[in-house]
Amino acid sequence: MHLHSFFNIVPGTYNGTYKIITKTGANVISVTHDRLTPDISLKHAQVQITLETKNEDHVKDIMDTLENNNYRVKRIR
Repeated sequence: MHLHSFFNIVPGTYNGTYKIITKTGANVISVTHDRLTPDISLKHAQVQITLETKNEDHVKDIMDTLENNNYRVKRIR
């Protein structure tokens, strides 16, 4: 599963996100962040996260959990 989001660049952001994701039982495979995208603020990063998941219900749980923790995420197929 691939996710796309924008993060505020403040200490602990990635660590907090990682903790939320791992509590759902997903494995983080890779994280790519881009701070040079011209259409976002310098205080933000565009982030793509690749996760290993169990099934579609697990994906829905991950998405719901992130959204309930104030993350705006989009699934990339």
